[in-house]
Amino acid sequence: MELILLVAVAAKLKVIPKIGDVSQAFVQILLPDDEAHICHRPVGCPITPKDSYWKLIKTLYGLKRSPRHWYETAKQILKQLGFKQSKHSPCIFVGQLIKHQPPIYLGLYVDDFIFFSQSPAVEEKFMKEFSTKISCTFNDKIDYFLGIKFQCTKSKNKEVRIQLNQEAFIENLLAQLKLQDVDINTPKTPYRNGYPVDTISPQQYDPETKEKLIKKMQFLVGSLNWVAISTRPDISTIVALLSRYTHNPTSAHIKAAI
Repeated sequence: MELILLVAVAAKLKVIPKIGDVSQAFVQILLPDDEAHICHRPVGCPITPKDSYWKLIKTLYGLKRSPRHWYETAKQILKQLGFKQSKHSPCIFVGQLIKHQPPIYLGLYVDDFIFFSQSPAVEEKFMKEFSTKISCTFNDKIDYFLGIKFQCTKSKNKEVRIQLNQEAFIENLLAQLKLQDVDINTPKTPYRNGYPVDTISPQQYDPETKEKLIKKMQFLVGSLNWVAISTRPDISTIVALLSRYTHNPTSAHIKAAI
């Protein structure tokens, strides 16, 4: 929902957002002195003995605290540049980089970020200063961000229209469920269509069947939740209801989710 909020603000301000990507974000961050990680040498390494170990200097993808270290570093860099963190959403930052110029808005999502300002000079200043702090790339044209397709247009009177869709993600989901070629007359949602998901009677299954149902239900709810929070808030209610049954679903819950 944060991304939808940022996009709405951009459209209101009549600007098209830009995006950026931090190259190998985790391995740009040094491990704190109080966190020691020792690992085996890579097999076949020509410069270290076979029975030796390595002490990591930087965070790596796969370490549990790597995302946290990267986030804290990115947050400090943004604050140094003049950004303030939202009190309600830790991934949203607003900065006044140039005096008497419009602010710049930024959303940080791990190593991807989206930003915009009504002032091109402010955007240029941010890109120049941020890239001196961390290795990253910028893209003026936003087509896809976080797997979401953006369609941005600006009218003659400079009104900006931004459409978001997850067509590729949904088509892939249908393919995994083997529903891509099925002609389905889908109701708005089972909740609105008089299908009371919360009154489905519990069923008893053997352990193997129950485990399969749980895995499928968790997969469906997780996938639907990503769609709900990104581009389809209209299905949030039914997804919230279905999420209550991720650990004790029945075949009827699976049918409701599909």
